[in-house]
Amino acid sequence: MVNLLLNACRSAESGNSPIEHQWKHTMKNTKTDRLIQLDEVKSMTSLSRSTIYQKMSMGDFPESVSLSNRCTRWSQNELQEWVEKMKSNRSKNRMLQQ
Repeated sequence: MVNLLLNACRSAESGNSPIEHQWKHTMKNTKTDRLIQLDEVKSMTSLSRSTIYQKMSMGDFPESVSLSNRCTRWSQNELQEWVEKMKSNRSKNRMLQQ
């Protein structure tokens, strides 16, 4: 048991502990997400506030996250996926028109 603890301490000191290795691996493969404000959403999409809310009500835009009565945010990852979907649809629409 003592040897096991000593080996774990030595590994931790050298920066090669199994836990640290697993943490680095997990963080490298984890897609981080941010909750962003309306101004950043408008900037990312080039849409106005009214258009964003109109598209949300029709189900054509990512839903907002309500953090409190007066605090609404959007998932940056969901918005990026939405933008990529719009770009993909653009390509598909061009192919259909030809």
